[in-house]
Amino acid sequence: MAVWQFHLIVIPKKGVIKKYGNVPDTFRAFVDTDGFRKYAIPTKDSMEEGAFSAPNCWNLIEIEPTEIIQQIDKYVKRCKDYDDSDDLYVSWKTHVRNVIDNDAELIVNKQTGKIEEFSFRADLRDKSLTFLKQMIELAKRYDWLFLDAKGNIANPNMSEVGHLIKISNPFRFLQNPEQFFTDLQDGSLKIE
Repeated sequence: MAVWQFHLIVIPKKGVIKKYGNVPDTFRAFVDTDGFRKYAIPTKDSMEEGAFSAPNCWNLIEIEPTEIIQQIDKYVKRCKDYDDSDDLYVSWKTHVRNVIDNDAELIVNKQTGKIEEFSFRADLRDKSLTFLKQMIELAKRYDWLFLDAKGNIANPNMSEVGHLIKISNPFRFLQNPEQFFTDLQDGSLKIE
C-alpha cells in the first residue's frame, strides 16, 4: 500500500445492527459492563494498542457477491494476475499515467458463498477523488459503512469520510512529507 492511499474497510450497516444491536461510534476497544471487549475483535497482534480486526457482518445479510463485483467493475479494472479462478478473491487496480493508484479487494467465503472481507484504497493525490466518490455512492446504494485503519466508523458521505481522511496518515503525508517521516521516526506517529 502506498503511503498516499487511504484505506477503508466496507461493512454492511444492517449486518452490524443485527450483530451488535446498533452502530457503535468506533470499533476500537470498547469495554462493556462485564469487562469484555465488545466491539474490538482480537487479532494476533491484539497486545498492541488499538489492534483490531474488522467485524465480519456480511454473513448476516443477503447480498450476492457477483452483484458487488459487477458494480465495482464499472469503476476500476480487475487485476487479473491476482484473481482466484473460482472468484473467491477478486481484486481491482488502476493506474492513471502513474499518477493515480486506486484498488479494491473482495474475498468470498468458499463454504457460505458470502462476502467475507471487502476493502478499497483511494489515492488521495487524485484531486477529484473520483474513485472514492464512486465507492461512497455504491455504499449509499447498498447501505454500507466504512471503517478506517484506526477503527473509526463513517457513513457513506463526503463529510464523514472527509473527517476520516483529515485524521489519516496518508493525508498527513501529503500535507507535509518531511514532518510525517520525522513523526514516524520519533514515535509520535504510528503506522496504520
